[in-house]
Amino acid sequence: MDGSLRQPLSFWARWRLLGPWLVPFCLSGLAALALAVFLELNQQRAEVRVRQAWEAEARRAIGLIRSSQRLAERVDRMGFRLRQKLEQVVSRGGKGAWSVALVRREAARAFHPLIWRAVDEGVVIKRGRDGTWQALPWPGAPPGRSRLVAGVLADFVTLAQGEDLPANRLEALKVRSVGLFGPVGEPLVLGRHQVGHLTTVWYGGKRAEILWDVVMAGRQPIGAYLFVFQRAPLARFQPLRRALDEVAARFGPRHLPLLVPAGGEVSRRKIVGPRRRRLPSDLVPLIRQIRRSAPAGRLERLPLERTLEVGGRRWFRSFLHEDRPWEIWIVSPVRAADRLTTHGRALGVGAAFAAFWLAVGLAVVGRGRPLPIPMRVSFTALFLLMGGLPLAVFLALGLTRLEATLDAAIQRARQQGEETLVALDRQGGQALRDFRAAGQALMERRSVRAALLADDPRGWAAVASLAFRLFPRFHSQLDRLLVFPIRESATEFTRPGAGPGEGPLAAAGLAASLKGFHDILWLPPDDPQHGFVLSDRQKEMETALRAGFSQVSQIVYACKLQGEALQISPRERFFRWIDILTRHGAPARYLLFQLNTWSLVERLLRSGAARRVLARPTDRFLVAEVTSGGIRPLFPPAASAFWRSAEGRRWFRRLTDGATRDGGQDGLEATTLWLTRRAERSGPFVLGAGLDLSAAWEEHAQGRRWLWLLTGALLALIGWVGRVVGDHLIRPLGGLQQALARVGEGNLEVRLGFARADEIGHLARQFDEMIRGLRQRRDLARFVPDSLEARVRGQAGPTGLEPRLEEGVVLVADLRGFTTLAEAHPPETIVALLNRHIEAMTGPIHAEGGRIEQFIGDAVVALFVDPGPGQPGQAARAAVRAACGMRRAHLSLQAARQAAGEFPYEMGIGIDGGPLMVGALGGDTRSEFAVIGPAREAAEALEARSRAGAHSRILVAAHLWPYLRAEFRSTAGPDPDCLEIILPESPDGVLPR
Repeated sequence: MDGSLRQPLSFWARWRLLGPWLVPFCLSGLAALALAVFLELNQQRAEVRVRQAWEAEARRAIGLIRSSQRLAERVDRMGFRLRQKLEQVVSRGGKGAWSVALVRREAARAFHPLIWRAVDEGVVIKRGRDGTWQALPWPGAPPGRSRLVAGVLADFVTLAQGEDLPANRLEALKVRSVGLFGPVGEPLVLGRHQVGHLTTVWYGGKRAEILWDVVMAGRQPIGAYLFVFQRAPLARFQPLRRALDEVAARFGPRHLPLLVPAGGEVSRRKIVGPRRRRLPSDLVPLIRQIRRSAPAGRLERLPLERTLEVGGRRWFRSFLHEDRPWEIWIVSPVRAADRLTTHGRALGVGAAFAAFWLAVGLAVVGRGRPLPIPMRVSFTALFLLMGGLPLAVFLALGLTRLEATLDAAIQRARQQGEETLVALDRQGGQALRDFRAAGQALMERRSVRAALLADDPRGWAAVASLAFRLFPRFHSQLDRLLVFPIRESATEFTRPGAGPGEGPLAAAGLAASLKGFHDILWLPPDDPQHGFVLSDRQKEMETALRAGFSQVSQIVYACKLQGEALQISPRERFFRWIDILTRHGAPARYLLFQLNTWSLVERLLRSGAARRVLARPTDRFLVAEVTSGGIRPLFPPAASAFWRSAEGRRWFRRLTDGATRDGGQDGLEATTLWLTRRAERSGPFVLGAGLDLSAAWEEHAQGRRWLWLLTGALLALIGWVGRVVGDHLIRPLGGLQQALARVGEGNLEVRLGFARADEIGHLARQFDEMIRGLRQRRDLARFVPDSLEARVRGQAGPTGLEPRLEEGVVLVADLRGFTTLAEAHPPETIVALLNRHIEAMTGPIHAEGGRIEQFIGDAVVALFVDPGPGQPGQAARAAVRAACGMRRAHLSLQAARQAAGEFPYEMGIGIDGGPLMVGALGGDTRSEFAVIGPAREAAEALEARSRAGAHSRILVAAHLWPYLRAEFRSTAGPDPDCLEIILPESPDGVLPR
């Protein structure tokens, strides 16, 4: 590492170390930005889905609250639940289970307590085995009136089953019914059409409400009941808070339903909410803020039927009812940390990015030097960042595209489901269109119009006969034709085999309605020709119409539309077509074409739903008839096991909710998109569709899998390419690093030899040239003393080689009888001996830190210097250890020579220490590096006397022994001023021979 980096750096110099990190910082920042944008888009899409689901549930909640505020509908729905429960109990317990106690118990559970307390009187009848009806005593009811009402109720049951009563019995029933219930007590209306509906009557001389129904066991009636409600307590029934409680319990904490006054200042006391839910403290200020946003304070300009987001909450506002000054507000709970919730993932990515690079920056600045990251790691990471940035953008765009495709698939499925339900509704209404087309084809014939305008009833009969034959050609049918001449009684023509019609009462009601319609639209009130000639029955129906009897008043609306489908009672429906024949611009005839559609539309809807199920087996289509207070399943049939399953119960609840709302409902549950719609053309039906989106979800999941696999494959490819490029660029540098490490270990036989023409090849060639020069210097260094080499390396300049005084220890080793050996043996043998000997002696000297100063023939001169002033005697101990090593090496050489049959030789060593003059001696033209001083001469003298040694032949000056006695053993030398060292591995101290 550069020496400058070891020096303390200034503050700005430390920050400049972050320069190399700028590129990866920018690249990773762009990748983090792409990921944050994707997460933000995904979060927004999820928010839109949550908002749509919340809004759909808010609309459903408002529909339930609205329907609950119509008293008649609410009581009808309670009565419907009561009838269902009674039929279930009777089916399990048999006919013997039917009793007054059963009716009272289940009615107390089905009706709201305020509604049940408003029951003033009740009548329960039971059918015997012989088919007769018997009254069951109601606690506290007047016995005489109860028996009279029970008889009337038994005849009502007969009429409700579509059966006709004998004329005398019908007249008697009329007298009793009108006497009990007032002018609206006409049996054919109250008994046939008002079953299961709350009806306003006169009872006991005061206005009251009655509700009656029939309980069936299989297809046979088993019993019936009639409740009389006091009108005053019933009128005070305000189920606002009850409805809010039910909605709050059904939709959970996601929706808080509120009722807010439509006008005036809003206060906490005026807001009506669920009883078990606390109103948030910020509710009133936020409502005031929303209201102040209306232009010029006009509350009617506030947005209706759409979601607002104010104060971290969702708001959905609508009106309760036309005649009730309340607004319905559906409020969502507070979203904690709104911005953090909405942008949490994107902020998390940004926080992770900032934390990582802050840690890197603090680490670099705190260390004051670059982080020790291998180049291979940094290069691979940088390469992955460069390749991963467009890959991250590709992944984000791909995932966003997949989510958009899934949303589009859901939207297409919703549109297809709506189109399917509309087509199913049109198929059910096809009977009405055929019926209208046949009527138009009939009335387009001039002969028919002329015959009807004539006063000859035989011509009218001929027209009726033609009509009965013409309608089947249009895939329709005609049950009866009624001709209403002005100021004359109506003439009715019935098709042979047609079922029971609406009866004389309905004809009288139609006549009264036509009279009112004629009087209002055609003649001024003071015209002497005003009005029809009505019979007594028709005049009674006219009175009933004026009293505002709701069911009969629908007939007036029927007179205004041609070919309109009407449901006169829950058990029978008719197609009617009203046509008017004029003479001289004034009406002369009213015509009524009527078809009983008891099973026609149902059959069309069932067959249409069945065909769609066969065409799309994974989807589900359902049809139900809207009845009083609920629905009756048509497809699948009511007896199907589907309706008893968990899915069937969910669908029953959805269709029931859809029957109380004019608009449609939809929702997404798991992989199924469900829709419910009220029929607009077929009549009182509700249609449902459950569309299987598992294929779209599977395609979406598969697309995500393939996208991730492709991204992973591309990322692996980028990593592989990065590795190949890195190997091409970094591996030569790694080889250069290893070569430098081997050179540092002293191996100068390294050679790179990269055959490349780029900068790395040029660097490798320069390295090889450098190694070649080092080998040359090494070869030259063999002829240079170690002290000289150390002096040259340690000091630069011409004065670095000048002689100077140093304290050191000199070791001198020499062979015995070398001259004799040289004379007795060939020169090459002596040279080989010297080379092996000097090589063996060099190792121990260098191992102990000594420097070889000279090779003088067979002699070796080595210098040991103390490392510092506080470590005296260390040089002496190192010299003795080196001498012992040299002795061991010498003994090994002798053993090897003896084993090889070569002649032996002996060696002596002398060691002394003291002041020495070390440096270059000579003139300008010739110099020699030398170590001179008394210690060197003394060491040479000791080496010469070592031949007299008896042990290791290592003689040490006596003045050095204090430094050596702790580590070595010795014996007396040949002279008093020296000692002979005993080798540590020689226990007896005898020199081995």
